[in-house]
Amino acid sequence: MNRHINKVAVLGSGVMGSRIACHFANIGLEVILLDIPPRELNDKEKAKGADLNHPAVRNRIANENFAFTLKSNPAPLYSKSFASRITTGNFEDHMNLISGCAGDRSSSRKTRY
Repeated sequence: MNRHINKVAVLGSGVMGSRIACHFANIGLEVILLDIPPRELNDKEKAKGADLNHPAVRNRIANENFAFTLKSNPAPLYSKSFASRITTGNFEDHMNLISGCAGDRSSSRKTRY
């Protein structure tokens, strides 16, 4: 039985999760990269008068982690255009996006010795 995967979800956008998302994007897959929504506003958001329900605030953790990954050296993406294959979001608002995905739970993977 051949299985063709077109879309994957990566749960956890930290150093490992964001780079895993980039590897999947490099091979042509659509990627959903999710993380927790923040529990409090940062200083920049407070200065803008944002609240915890604003979409930019709710997706901040995944967006900032992914942006940091894109700036890393060596580059995790073969082409900067591949970043468009990755959609960021949060666990509370975007779990519906992962239906039909193959997934990697990077934040919960543990190594046992």
